[in-house]
Formats: sequence, structure tokens, C-alpha cells
Amino acid sequence: MDLARPEVIYVNRQRGAGTRVLLDYQLKKLDIPASRVQGYAQEEFTHLAVATAVASGRADIGLGFPAAASALDLDFIPLFQERFDLVIPTRFLQGDLLPLIWLDV
Repeated sequence: MDLARPEVIYVNRQRGAGTRVLLDYQLKKLDIPASRVQGYAQEEFTHLAVATAVASGRADIGLGFPAAASALDLDFIPLFQERFDLVIPTRFLQGDLLPLIWLDV
């Protein structure tokens, strides 16, 4: 796994973030200790912050959403598909805002 190469600097999400949980799961599955990932302790709280760290050269790679990579004109390589459920209070299901939040994924 390229992520474990010593010359590759990774930027992580904060503990508890779904992206971090996914990375930890994959590392464990591949029997790679987090200590082998340079930058593992470098944490950001949003996908855009991860993309910013990569765009600025502070890191070489990070896990995130395509929209964050696109916003900063970064390359994006899809690794996993993940299902998200959107929970909306019933009172918001009617009105003018619905077309603005409806996602066709």
C-alpha cells in the first residue's frame, strides 16, 4: 500500500470521523500499523481542510469527498462507495427549500 511508504505524507480526519474509521478499518484489514503512515497524527476536521492541506503541499494525500478535491482542482481517485442517509425533520419536507436540498445520488 502506497500510503505506508515513508516518503508519502498523509493528512487524516479527526478521531471519530467516518473517513477516519474507514481508514483505520482498511489499515487493520491490511495489517498496517498506523505508525507506518507518515502524517497519521495530522488531523483536520473537514473534507475541505484535508483538501487544503494537500493543495498547500502540507500533505501528499488524504481521504475525502470528490467535491472537496474538485473545489481545489486536485486529482481524485475513488477507492470506496459509501451509502449516506439524509435525515430531515418532516416539517422541512414541504416548501420552497426542498428542491435545493434534494440529492440525486
